Amino acid sequence: MITLDQLTGRDLDGTEIAAAVQALLADTVADDTKADFLAALARKGETVEEIAGFARELRQRAVDPGINPAQFGGVVLDVVGTGADMAHTFNVSTCVIFIAAAAGIAVAKHGNRAISSKCGSADVLAALGA
Repeated sequence: MITLDQLTGRDLDGTEIAAAVQALLADTVADDTKADFLAALARKGETVEEIAGFARELRQRAVDPGINPAQFGGVVLDVVGTGADMAHTFNVSTCVIFIAAAAGIAVAKHGNRAISSKCGSADVLAALGA
């Protein structure tokens, strides 16, 4: 098995991207190792091929939430933010769900507690009792 350490600091091909995604999603790989790999990838600068490859690999592993859009008028909006971008930005994605819902749009929202900001989506929703 290819380790994240072996992939650090250079452009990745499709096979290596698949291995990286597998490692990033594995419970057996330490969070520090994952963070180091992602930080090194960001420092190197992601190529278009890498971004597309990671997106493709992650979509293949995505879990279908089992929502039938027909039950909600044909559209369910999935709203996410950047989260943990270290830019200390305002959590706007959680505000957007209430605006969209007020406009009659069915909304699916997921998120986490704060990592780099004062509040993540889970923090806001918990504070509101949702």
